[in-house]
Amino acid sequence: MKYFTMLFLVLFSLAACKNNSKEASETPGTEVVNAESETVVGGDLDENGCKGSAGETWSQLLEECIRPFELAERLNPVGATSDSGAIMSAFALLNAEEDKAEIYMADVDGSVVLEQATDSTYGGPALEYNRIQRSLSVNGQVLYTGADD
Repeated sequence: MKYFTMLFLVLFSLAACKNNSKEASETPGTEVVNAESETVVGGDLDENGCKGSAGETWSQLLEECIRPFELAERLNPVGATSDSGAIMSAFALLNAEEDKAEIYMADVDGSVVLEQATDSTYGGPALEYNRIQRSLSVNGQVLYTGADD
């Protein structure tokens, strides 16, 4: 008799634990999730193999994925203070061998490569980076300056 009681309890436990996805999907407010269709965190590689979620972006100058906030000079908006909330910085990456600068800005998709114009400036009137003054001008107006160290 003990044997039949134990067998009954084991079978009852197994039946109670059975996952019935059809019933779950028919229950209002319940959603069955297919694990294969979920987006994997960190699985957001772009066409160049860079992970946007890790802060990586493609560098045209270095021809590799970089984190501009680690390699490039941070340029903060003129007049911005840390008390005003989020600061959307720009970044300038120099390539001395090629006399070029690569600029990363929040409102520009990807980056912009500027040719060296003078000993200290890159680009032209529309977008100009001055490495001595540590400033970035847009249409002749300085909008970003080097962050104080």
